[in-house]
Amino acid sequence: MNEIPKWDERGLLPPIFPGTSPTGIERSPYCVDIMTFIKHFATTDQRINLLDNFLKFRGMLFTCGIDKGTQWINGSFCEYVENTRKRPPNDIDIVTLFFLPEGYDNQEAFYNKNKLLFAHNLIKEAFCIDSYFLVFKDTMDYETCREIIYWNNLWSHTRDYQWKGFIEIPLDKTLDNDAQQWLKNCKEGRSNV
Repeated sequence: MNEIPKWDERGLLPPIFPGTSPTGIERSPYCVDIMTFIKHFATTDQRINLLDNFLKFRGMLFTCGIDKGTQWINGSFCEYVENTRKRPPNDIDIVTLFFLPEGYDNQEAFYNKNKLLFAHNLIKEAFCIDSYFLVFKDTMDYETCREIIYWNNLWSHTRDYQWKGFIEIPLDKTLDNDAQQWLKNCKEGRSNV
């Protein structure tokens, strides 16, 4: 699916594309091309100005050699704040997930050559972009990231779009042995719980 759903009654992008399976892959983040994104959100003069800055910022990325990766876009720009908060969006929140450009062995070398790109406050002032970065080491990182997004998104909402939490438990064999013993004690009625 290469489209962005309309804002829901709360003025938000729904976590799952309306009318699709609650467990399907048609969900946030909605992966679209730049033209689809621009056309969808160019609804006011303020948004058009922010989108123009966004394209200039992307041009800066390309000039620095960042041309393999993706960007996640969020914040009030992706909300219908003109209706819900009675104001236009002030900026665009972006996480740029990218592979190091050719010729760089490590992140430090890339950073040292492109410090302005990572000057958060200067970028925010110049482009109205709240910008963050994540560097992939290899293609597997990206595929793993896409899988993590799916499961996080699937488990962060109920089937009727209500936020919910889930649990993370580190793998630790020693603690599992302790837990197994505790449960055994519970079954035998010897637990202090």
